[in-house]
Amino acid sequence: TATNFVNAAWVATANDRYFKVNNGSGGATAVTVPPLRFENKWYVAAGVEILRYNTSTSKFDQVASMAQVVTSLASFNGNIYAAQGDVTQIQMSATGDSGSWSGVSGTAHYATHLRAYNGYLYTLKAFGGEGAIDYTNGTDWNSGSLGAGPQLITVATPDVALTGIVGLQNEIFILASTGIYTLSSSFVYQVIDYSNEQYQDNGKNALTWMS
Repeated sequence: TATNFVNAAWVATANDRYFKVNNGSGGATAVTVPPLRFENKWYVAAGVEILRYNTSTSKFDQVASMAQVVTSLASFNGNIYAAQGDVTQIQMSATGDSGSWSGVSGTAHYATHLRAYNGYLYTLKAFGGEGAIDYTNGTDWNSGSLGAGPQLITVATPDVALTGIVGLQNEIFILASTGIYTLSSSFVYQVIDYSNEQYQDNGKNALTWMS
């Protein structure tokens, strides 16, 4: 059981844990995706492997091996999702167990980044040309029957590196090497410009937290 500092007092919890993951230790590849909790179990990704924390052995065990390097994990609508970049279908599982993973329904649902927020799973295609965002309610996609037609929402220009996506105060923000963008209906516009401090890793692993 871990302890967390809440409202000026230390309290015990059976679910939240602090992990220090030693890159490369116990696995063939360094950890590339930080811990995600799904159904009270913790998952990380290391290269093409998806690993689940085993409370009995205090180690991460492999539960899946993907076709491409896993770039993002998300928990949404009773499933765990794994992105594999911009040319490989997003995979999903209802249990996270070995042998239970399969591609999401539909065609060409590719992504580098995933984010579950406010009843939708958002997917961000960040490499291989213009960045693009899509989202689903778990059944329909905005680029399909949920939206106006089979199209993705373009984000920035091909020369801009998109590094992440977060949700905050009912808005979706896309992090980039040159600034921050937000999604409004079927449009994306820039809200912060730091092109003078452009760096390829700006916004990488961004998180939000509200008390």
